[in-house]
Amino acid sequence: MEVETFQVFAASGALLPKSASVVLVDASLGSVVLDLPAASGANRSIYWVKLTSSGANTVTLDPAAAELIDGAATLVLSSQFTAVRIICDGVEWHILGTRASLAPATAIWPPQHQTISTTSTLVAGSARVVLADASSGSIVITLPAVASSDEETFWIKRIDAAGGSTVTVDGNAAETIDKDLTQVLRGKKRPSITIYCDGTEWWII
Repeated sequence: MEVETFQVFAASGALLPKSASVVLVDASLGSVVLDLPAASGANRSIYWVKLTSSGANTVTLDPAAAELIDGAATLVLSSQFTAVRIICDGVEWHILGTRASLAPATAIWPPQHQTISTTSTLVAGSARVVLADASSGSIVITLPAVASSDEETFWIKRIDAAGGSTVTVDGNAAETIDKDLTQVLRGKKRPSITIYCDGTEWWII
């Protein structure tokens, strides 16, 4: 495990692939635009970006050229202490979570991710970031058994916008996620979920 590196911005600038992954932004002197690196050279890059200042100034995350973040041209943080976690799959950027679901100060680097488009079972110790594509139909993602997953964390993000299908996250056998057997990611807003295993069951964090 490796402590995340961080940098502070007080003016507009560019993020570099696999550079400091925690980015604190002080926009007290004016709104800040952070240019994201081109997706083709930033595969598996992950950033936690947080606006630390108060006031009307904003932070805009701007992908290169016509690239997108969750289908949008830019992402704006407008309130003090707003934070977002994003990852690149080599083609575009995806939001993995916002303020309340940020990862702890330690993480695997570089972050490993996998894209799933069919019903699958995750393996403990495998890629922790899971990009789920249900554009061709509903899928079920089964978690590994808790006995082999103590202190394991998965970030599961739905990356398609198909309204009629679902992504179901299923506890292994009778094991639960926040006391429920399943959690469902549905709708067109590309929802995500972060879950942690304490060796007995899974919890949403």
